[in-house]
Amino acid sequence: MIFENIKSNKSNHKILIQDVNKQKIPHAQLFYGTPESGTLATALAYAKYIFCTNKKNDSACSICGNCNKMNLLIHPDLHFIFPVASPPKNPVSANFIESWRELILQSMYSKIEDWQKKISDKKKLIINKSEIENINKALQVKSYQGDYKIFIIWFAEKLNKEASNKLLKNLEEPPEKTIFLLLSNEKEKLLDTILSRLRILNFNSINNSNIINLEEGNKHSENFVKWMRLCFYIIKRKKITELIEWIDVVSKAQKDYQINFLTFTIDSFRNAFLYRYGMQKDLELVECFNNFSFSNFCKFVHRNNILKILKALDDAIYYLNRNANTKIILLNLSIDLSNYINNLKE
Repeated sequence: MIFENIKSNKSNHKILIQDVNKQKIPHAQLFYGTPESGTLATALAYAKYIFCTNKKNDSACSICGNCNKMNLLIHPDLHFIFPVASPPKNPVSANFIESWRELILQSMYSKIEDWQKKISDKKKLIINKSEIENINKALQVKSYQGDYKIFIIWFAEKLNKEASNKLLKNLEEPPEKTIFLLLSNEKEKLLDTILSRLRILNFNSINNSNIINLEEGNKHSENFVKWMRLCFYIIKRKKITELIEWIDVVSKAQKDYQINFLTFTIDSFRNAFLYRYGMQKDLELVECFNNFSFSNFCKFVHRNNILKILKALDDAIYYLNRNANTKIILLNLSIDLSNYINNLKE
């Protein structure tokens, strides 16, 4: 995720980018708004930009080592804290990180209800003091490769009283190059003493049409399947005419549709990669692929091509947002994807 691909709250993005470029990053911030407003997507784009070693045009490069790890949410200096439920006793986010990562890789606009359904339909979700104790342990260790350490607290209003009081101490005297990003849509539930120590950015909700819902996802899946079948064959000089016709149709669609479709494609490739290596089970996205074997498709997505594929798709979205020629972008992208997925060497 990069700032360019998040359509809403651009004024906030500008502030965050300036923070980094001026090397004046507030150590504690609150992103206040609903999940649909893109608070988590923005926090991830912000962290990616901070960690990136090759920033360009106010955007992360998406190809350096730090960006590659951010693409899969596995950067060692980025720590996630989110509400969890028992068992085990005194549960912490680390006990559920794979399930949470799976949810967020599917959609950075996921709601607390989505998370509740995924891990526990009935038990109360909280952030307890054990989480803050884990934060304190992480603060004692030097950063691995990002220079900064960033802690993202998702649905911070779920902090219980003990956890809130322990967190307050960290916000009062944070170690150097430590950043706390609290995400909440109910800031009135946070302690006043915590709020007083946060730089607050308000996020406005975006139109629901900007988020790919299931109905739109089904339409995208049909287009994705057709596109991938064309890409498999163009390297052998087959289906070129059909590919040009497909590109002509897509290029006439609205830009919002084109960008949402490429975002869907990114999610599809990322899920194929996770599926192949057993990192993700029961993918909801698979259900959208009718008459298309996702388990077979994932064989063409591996360690040697996934980062190149994600970079090519990110770049295409970047240039679409800058009004470059859509037909040329899609043709070049199709050729690149064809080369990547036809290369089976791992």
